[in-house]
Amino acid sequence: MSSPAPEHAASKTATAKPSVIAVMGPFSRRAGSKSATAIEAFFNPANAFEAVHIVSMDELALTARTHYRSVHVHPLTIRTPAFVPRRVVGLLLMAKATRVILSLARSETPSLIVQTFGTPLKFGLPVVLAARRVGLPSVLSLHSDYGRAMRWTYSLGLRWLAERCWRYLFRRATRIRSVSGDGVGFATVRGAAPSAVSVIPNKEELSTFRAPPSESELQNAARRFGYAALPEGAVSLLTVGRLIAAKNIDGMMLGFKEAMRDHSNLYYFVVGDGPRLEPLRAFAQELGIESRVRFLGFVDHAELRSVYRLSDMLAFVTHYEGQPRVVVEAMLAGLPVICSNFGQVTEIVRPEIDGLWADPSDPGSIGDAMARLAGDAQLRVRASRHEGFDAEQFSIERIGEREAALYLSAIRGDGTVL
Repeated sequence: MSSPAPEHAASKTATAKPSVIAVMGPFSRRAGSKSATAIEAFFNPANAFEAVHIVSMDELALTARTHYRSVHVHPLTIRTPAFVPRRVVGLLLMAKATRVILSLARSETPSLIVQTFGTPLKFGLPVVLAARRVGLPSVLSLHSDYGRAMRWTYSLGLRWLAERCWRYLFRRATRIRSVSGDGVGFATVRGAAPSAVSVIPNKEELSTFRAPPSESELQNAARRFGYAALPEGAVSLLTVGRLIAAKNIDGMMLGFKEAMRDHSNLYYFVVGDGPRLEPLRAFAQELGIESRVRFLGFVDHAELRSVYRLSDMLAFVTHYEGQPRVVVEAMLAGLPVICSNFGQVTEIVRPEIDGLWADPSDPGSIGDAMARLAGDAQLRVRASRHEGFDAEQFSIERIGEREAALYLSAIRGDGTVL
């Protein structure tokens, strides 16, 4: 556990709101086109802090302002020759982030240092190192299924090193926030005290996807993305996500081919960009399904809500996730969901109520789920209602209150967390 906060920070919290240093990946990716008011609500949970100093690592596209009323962004980049390995660049960036955090800790007298988004192995290690150096409490955030992620993306040597980093972090952070119940076990088995781990889901901008698009928006999106050209009686399947191996688009395409054998009216739309776009196009041709698959590329939120409404069901059978934002968005838009049969997504999607589960390692299982939903209009209608689904549990306001309670508890050094 971290040492108690210094006296200057403790005295400050007695007379005013505390300040916090928050470390994350690119701020621009999270801020998007948010207004200044929305940024304040999102990054200063429950308006609980006098100032939130965001150390934005890997920030390459920050063109908007960096200072708001209480939110102040400190963008970090590392420029190195192209031949320097990516992991070495990451280590240099972590070292730079640690120096910046220490400088802010001296100049801004914060009461807490937190890692908010991204993996703690990259964004949280500077938090814990700096917090211990200056005697401040620290909070880590777990946003993915890191156990499965390591099995999918790390070599044996890197996995060995990562395990030792996890144990270092979990034994020294003051509090740990996990977006799912799975994360609790991941942390405690690696040395975190059970009382230090809280489950707090990600917060979502519910209004964007809850509000139906206008008729003109729907018509424009239907023409632009190809829905208007579908034949009468067509059933459209949608996947939204970055085109990387973890998203299992290959497996879902194999399942789609299986489902097409019984449903000649089935079409598949894939939203997202990434390094696997061209290999996936080639794979669709290899499978002979290229005429039924549409790769739409990146679609911004303003148009994505129309794409959700134009589709009949969502397929999101990925190899690992934390709390998938896409699933919540699709459910708000009234889409039945086919998802993986493990992890945090199963804490959201109830089988036969919100959709169906499938095994991401088994294209036959994926195809069966697709075929069943495609062929059962009554099930699709029933699952589209998402009866009993409490979307407010993910609202910025409710999650912000819980985040603020967690942070203030870490500052006080007690066990009181909402």
